[in-house]
Amino acid sequence: MKGRSWYTETFDETGAYLATAHVTVVARNLITGLDGRVVWYAYVSQTDEFRYDHDQFIFAREERELPWLQFEEVNASGAQTSIGAPYTWRVPLRSAIFAHVRGTIDVVDNVGNVRQQTTIGRIQDEHDAGPQPDGVYEDTTISHSIPTLIPGGQWMWRTAETYLSGDHDEGMQLGHTSNRFNPVTGDLDYTAARAEIAGNVPSFEFDGGDSAESYVFPRLQLIEASTKFDE
Repeated sequence: MKGRSWYTETFDETGAYLATAHVTVVARNLITGLDGRVVWYAYVSQTDEFRYDHDQFIFAREERELPWLQFEEVNASGAQTSIGAPYTWRVPLRSAIFAHVRGTIDVVDNVGNVRQQTTIGRIQDEHDAGPQPDGVYEDTTISHSIPTLIPGGQWMWRTAETYLSGDHDEGMQLGHTSNRFNPVTGDLDYTAARAEIAGNVPSFEFDGGDSAESYVFPRLQLIEASTKFDE
């Protein structure tokens, strides 16, 4: 935890605050050695930012209680469980006109790979009685990442696949990209990105000849790229 930034305020030369940012940190107990020393891994599990009206700054003296530090442990199967309730911090709210924006890091494995994170967006402003409860946010965007362990040496992790999902994804993995790596060096060899259309394929009208009028727009296209490095 030493040296980790978890609370930031931004203001200008007149003393008008622009934003307040706060992060929630999880400290995971990965393993305890035979001599009793513990190996910990810490990561950010939630980000909260209060963005203030720059043009009409109205100073406020309010606070919001947010989770600050949560401890976790790992059982014999590698699953994570929380240890007790999180420590909290009362974050000063500097302006009466604000928007509260949140993001979460949902899944982090035991070697530090972020597998899923969510962009929630605005959960409250000065007109709301309080933040919306978890699970009722609209228009969230979820980023998925699938890591892979490179065979050469069994120590290099790379990102094998990424894609987005959300409230209006129509069951598709948006922006799905897959990567292939050199098994010895770990260099990126090949990338394939899916360009896919959900629902009905759009129709087009052309003023050209028969060849243009008969064009059928593909539902799925693969955008491929390969890289070769000097040896």
